[in-house]
Amino acid sequence: MSNSIPISDVQRTILCQTEAFEVVSILWSKQVPPLVCNLHNHGWSQCHVLIQEGTFENNLLAGVKAELRIFEVGQVISTPVGAAHQMRCLSESGRTLHVYTPKIAEHKEEDRKFNSLIDQSLKTSIQLGEAVRFDELTKLLSAIEKNSISTHSPYFMNQLFSGVHPQALVAEELIAKSKTTLATHEASPVFSRIENEIVEQLGALIGWNPGSRDGVSVPGGSAANFMAIQLAKQKTFPETKAEGLAGKVFKIFVSKEAHYSFQKAAVSMGFGTQAIVPVGTDETGKMDVTLLEKAILDAKKLGQIPLMVCATAGTTVYGSFDPIGEIHKICHYHSIWLHVDGAWGGPVLFSKTARRLIDKIETADSMTFDAHKLIGASLTCSFILTKHQGLLLEANDVSGADYLFHNSQSEESDRGKLSWQCGRRADSLSFWSIWKNLGTLGLGNLVDRLLSVRDESIAWIQRQERLDILKESSFLNLCVRVAPPSGASDKQWSIRVREELKRQNLAMVNYSSNETGAFLRLIIVHPQVTAEHIRNILKYALEVS
Repeated sequence: MSNSIPISDVQRTILCQTEAFEVVSILWSKQVPPLVCNLHNHGWSQCHVLIQEGTFENNLLAGVKAELRIFEVGQVISTPVGAAHQMRCLSESGRTLHVYTPKIAEHKEEDRKFNSLIDQSLKTSIQLGEAVRFDELTKLLSAIEKNSISTHSPYFMNQLFSGVHPQALVAEELIAKSKTTLATHEASPVFSRIENEIVEQLGALIGWNPGSRDGVSVPGGSAANFMAIQLAKQKTFPETKAEGLAGKVFKIFVSKEAHYSFQKAAVSMGFGTQAIVPVGTDETGKMDVTLLEKAILDAKKLGQIPLMVCATAGTTVYGSFDPIGEIHKICHYHSIWLHVDGAWGGPVLFSKTARRLIDKIETADSMTFDAHKLIGASLTCSFILTKHQGLLLEANDVSGADYLFHNSQSEESDRGKLSWQCGRRADSLSFWSIWKNLGTLGLGNLVDRLLSVRDESIAWIQRQERLDILKESSFLNLCVRVAPPSGASDKQWSIRVREELKRQNLAMVNYSSNETGAFLRLIIVHPQVTAEHIRNILKYALEVS
């Protein structure tokens, strides 16, 4: 099929168009100044442009990184899935051939889905049983995508992640095609080296000495916190690996704002939820070190064993950072393991402006780091990091795996021995791809830009009569209470607002509650989010009646 569509001084001719691909020829006419094809994206389509005549400038926007290059005749401009680009013809005229796979379908911000409704026909179609043709499967997958939540939208702020980085999508394709495991070095020599490089570089950013850094990727921050407890137990009471608890009553001290994964870990390890001691916080949401000291002394008086203190770098609700340096002094005095849960706030390691939030992080014995949240790597991409090299192996290596691990004499270690997992995807590749493309400085700029969006948003919120910010925001969490339009007192009004935003597919934000009622929790994490997105969401919220 062929269709000629003149647009200004560009003649765009569709040579072939199917659902699977689209081929377009574009003739660029004389123009002074040079003709520009505005910045645009191709949705989930990949674009390849062959330069047939003329010289072109291409500005590629891959997530948060812009790359400017000049292309001559015979060269190909490639725009990966999820990226955007802008072309400019530098010659008096030019001709280009564009191939889109699949057919181009530009993302529009108004095309978003945030309610949980599922088409009735899809509910029936997803039932397993009879076989379907492959083309029917692809149509079904397309329907699943249309019925899924638009987590790629900057108006999705429901979790501590949002948006899709093109670098991660490219990496995911390789992970799927490789389909290997990081259990052994021989099955994944390159991926094993990549994971080790990430661990080394993160350890360096933390400030741990060379030769002491260790770590391994795990399926989520909860798993990393689980392994931190395991490391503390192994370091302090190595005999428990074989003998079990043997009547020991361990206590783990966390902020009352800490993640619930510590309780789950305590259950799984046989400690019981009573092993978790929640410590009160100050008015900013940080752990109160005076209360921590008292809790440790109280446990000792009862004959209990203070095993570890878990500080939080970026709490889930308020984004608060516990005072690591002050907590370390207490841990050092009592000879207690110090773990820092940096699943959310860990990336301030890269920041110039916010690094102070984790001052003295180098004193920690271990750290949880999630790359799939603020960094934008694929779900899930998490690490347990420690400055005690060899302890992960000591805590996790067991007998009975000789059929799998054969390289005991090799300088290359089997990383599966460092984890309680056997099969492990190369999840770290998506993080490595983003880090490699943006560089260490680029990751810091990503964090700092989002912090500037926060500051601009706070300034606007403070001028709105019916909006109230809860606690001082030190990170990328904006906790905002929306007052009812009538002026009446309604502690649950923010919940109603949230549900209405979802129902109308306007935005998806979460909520939490304190003693004074519910409030919205907006997470500033999407790579392209701006203060305008924040203002729009809250304007929608103020319009709810």
